Amino acid sequence: MILLGYKKTLRGDKIEELFMVGKKSAVKLKSIGIIKIRDLALSNKKILIKRFGKFGSTIWENANG
Repeated sequence: MILLGYKKTLRGDKIEELFMVGKKSAVKLKSIGIIKIRDLALSNKKILIKRFGKFGSTIWENANG
């Protein structure tokens, strides 16, 4: 798993590599077009919160370091 603060080198990595994103979360994220950490980092935080609740905010913050 990848922890916070490594956004410069990890943005091209698969979403499953991000801390707190497991198999089930990865499937849900992929269903909305989020395949890589970069996709999550560039996503609209408010939409993620609406869809995933607090977890959406947390993983967005992790992706953005």
